[in-house]
Amino acid sequence: MTTHYTKLSVILVALLVCGCRDDIRVAAAEVQGEKPHALSARQVQFLNFWLEQHNPDWFKVLYTPPPGDLHVSVRTRGGESGTIEFLPQQNQKAVLVFWAKKPSKIRMASFDASDVDALRQELRSSQ
Repeated sequence: MTTHYTKLSVILVALLVCGCRDDIRVAAAEVQGEKPHALSARQVQFLNFWLEQHNPDWFKVLYTPPPGDLHVSVRTRGGESGTIEFLPQQNQKAVLVFWAKKPSKIRMASFDASDVDALRQELRSSQ
C-alpha cells in the first residue's frame, strides 16, 4: 500500500512540475510606458531566445507582486495575449511576471539581475 502512495505522489509531483513549464513563445510585442514602441523582429527573436534559455525557472504566481517598472505586451505564437512585467530589482535578483488571460498560465520567475539587465536594455531601445 505504501508503494502505491509513493508512486501516486511521484506522478502528482511530475504533473505539477510539467504544468509549470509552459513555453512563452512571442510572435509580436510592444513596450508600454513612457516611450511605447513595437519591438523589431530582431528584438522579438532576442526575447524568445532569452525566454527559451530561462524556461525552467518559471513557476505559478502564489501571491500578488508589487507593480513593475517595465511592461511588455506580447502576443504568443498560439494567438494568446499577455504582458511580461519587470518588477523592481532587489538583492541582485530580478523578478519577471508573465500575466496571461488564463489564470492557469500566469507565471513568475526570479533571475540574476545581470541577466535581466541585458534583456531590459535590448527591449527598451527603440529601433
